[in-house]
Amino acid sequence: PTLCVHPIYLVKTRLQLQAATIATGATSARQYQGPLHAVSSILREEGAIGLYRGFGPSILLSSHGAVLVVAYDQLKAVIPSTMVASALAKIFACMSTYPVQVVRSV
Repeated sequence: PTLCVHPIYLVKTRLQLQAATIATGATSARQYQGPLHAVSSILREEGAIGLYRGFGPSILLSSHGAVLVVAYDQLKAVIPSTMVASALAKIFACMSTYPVQVVRSV
């Protein structure tokens, strides 16, 4: 699914970044007129591979769930409280995968 959906998120992110840039007054020219124009511009300027820019970090982000489950299983063995074990597992999973989210958004 990530292989098919990634280009949609790439276009969405570029359009959002463009809107944020225009809102701050940094530039007045729109690079993309809409989603279809964005796709055609990316294909023309960067080729088909441009639609998959940032795909590697996206794949790494799918590890968040796996890290969460493994951390919960390990913590549950030593912490009797389900609530505490799940909270600590979530904190650990977020802290260990957050740097990948930052790299993906750049």
